[in-house]
Amino acid sequence: MHIKQGLSGRKTARLMGLSRDTISRWVKRFNENGFDGLHDKPRKGGEPKIDPQKIIDILEKDPREFGYNIEGWTAKVLHVHLLKAFGVNYHPNYIYQLVRRLGYSLIAPRPENIKKASEAEREAFKKK
Repeated sequence: MHIKQGLSGRKTARLMGLSRDTISRWVKRFNENGFDGLHDKPRKGGEPKIDPQKIIDILEKDPREFGYNIEGWTAKVLHVHLLKAFGVNYHPNYIYQLVRRLGYSLIAPRPENIKKASEAEREAFKKK
């Protein structure tokens, strides 16, 4: 609208808080295809590093089957396993997204309180 009213690309960019290159691209796309040219084209995205079905197969098994001494998959253990098994190093934060996208969830380890009373101390307290 600003361009149509005769404003320069530079002033339009400053008003809109965008770069001149962005304004120039938009004007070019509009001139070539009208309003339809302003819609972004769908993008394919990257290919998965590991076949999602392989990750599902792993998540459906107990980590102990792979030699890990833990009852359920954590992000850290899954990260290590994918690195060992496939040589793929996902960012630990991405592992949560990946697993959630596949319809699964990971367990979150809960640290035990080091000051927690022992079983004997709890029993002695109950008797008082």
